[in-house]
Amino acid sequence: MAGVRGRRPAGSTTRDDIATAAKRQFADLGYPGTTIRSIAREARVDPRLVTHYFGTKQDLFMAVFDLPIVPERLFDDSIAEAAASGAPFGNVFARHVVRLLRTPEFGQAASGLLRAAATEPAAAALISAFISERIIGPLLARIGRESEPLRGVLAGSQVAGLVLAMLVVQVDPLPRAEEDDLVDLLGPVFQHYLVGTGPDRRP
Repeated sequence: MAGVRGRRPAGSTTRDDIATAAKRQFADLGYPGTTIRSIAREARVDPRLVTHYFGTKQDLFMAVFDLPIVPERLFDDSIAEAAASGAPFGNVFARHVVRLLRTPEFGQAASGLLRAAATEPAAAALISAFISERIIGPLLARIGRESEPLRGVLAGSQVAGLVLAMLVVQVDPLPRAEEDDLVDLLGPVFQHYLVGTGPDRRP
């Protein structure tokens, strides 16, 4: 690497610098607009280092866009909070979702995933498997709905719609709506999809 103008030798931060550049470009440019070379250019490394650390573009995408949360912990916290407060699970879950979407790190990851899924079939297949295994499956298991995967998928479509409208397209007034207003409207939707419509139906 020595002698390559504008580049720096690999060091302890090289992998992190590549990941940071990749995460930004996937979120801002989308999957098709991001290349190994463009990531390497921003990180100021040789493109071969990108593949050395991460493999293919698809491997790199999934490595940097693993959600910055532990989904199982989110579901457990929502269930415990609903049980302790007596509030409907759907409302508690909706509040967690709204707060997450307004967290810059999660918002960037979620919007990047959605952009990639909408524009690149190969990325869409990876994301679909990721969502099924890491999010929908664990959620349905915790609320006792393993035999009804459609409920989980519909709830996930609601979250995806929020990501699109709130973060990607930024449809007014959604990005600046009050948290309580969003929870009041979204809570019954999540309750219906994930738990049921009866007033006493809780996980």
